Amino acid sequence: MSTYIKAPIAMDGDDLMVQKTFVGSDGQSRDEGKVSVSITYSLENIALGHTAINIDAGDKAPGFAFSSLLTDEEAKGFMHEVIAYFNAEIKDQFVATTKIIV
Repeated sequence: MSTYIKAPIAMDGDDLMVQKTFVGSDGQSRDEGKVSVSITYSLENIALGHTAINIDAGDKAPGFAFSSLLTDEEAKGFMHEVIAYFNAEIKDQFVATTKIIV
């Protein structure tokens, strides 16, 4: 259960899917919606990517787009939690790749 969105979130590829009933911009009721916008680019063995979270997907967004409706304070808190998690993950990966096997 997400602290900020207050619903279960699942990964689908590089997308974050909120498992909560909502009405999309097309007026259809859905049991799950995509709350993230992810773009990854790769060139010459280097990949660069970013993921954003919809605050208000808006009426021009696809019907499956989920609006998190985070306040400014919640968005900042979420951002800081994601950064802390990312830093811990990278540190763990660095440690795992630098172990010496004797």
